[in-house]
Amino acid sequence: VSNGVEQLTVANGASNKGDVAADENAPGVPNFWLQVLQNIDIIGCTIQEKDVAVLKSLVNVTCDIKHGDNPNFILHFHFAPNDFFTNSILNKTYYLKMTMDEDDPLSYDGPEIDRSQGCVIEWKAGKDITRKNIKKKRKTKKWKNRLQYAHCASGLIFQLLPPQRRS
Repeated sequence: VSNGVEQLTVANGASNKGDVAADENAPGVPNFWLQVLQNIDIIGCTIQEKDVAVLKSLVNVTCDIKHGDNPNFILHFHFAPNDFFTNSILNKTYYLKMTMDEDDPLSYDGPEIDRSQGCVIEWKAGKDITRKNIKKKRKTKKWKNRLQYAHCASGLIFQLLPPQRRS
């Protein structure tokens, strides 16, 4: 713990608590983080085949826990260079609600996630797996059945990260 921030690092299955970072190049379990995410019921069911190629480049996950007036924790997803985006780290901050209902204090179960904020993913051209192009038939006066491409959101693991999107 330093400056009110506690850090936890797990790389390729080896836990490393404190300020010392885990060695991302150390031999470990291949596709460790992909396997972890696939084995978490609430997350694993959202992982689609197109997510797997991206998640294979996930090499580390770290967590910063901030105590004090505005408690929160930040998950840092560390990626090896990949064909999909230029970010090496994707972050998501979870803000916690620490107060209990004064009218019913016995119902307090501990901190709750109040809101969250993700980073902007810098997708490489044509590689944004959270969107897909769909061919739509569009009738116009000049051309009948002209094809049009539209963006359509996909339900993917990466929607857990960014509520923000840069076009």
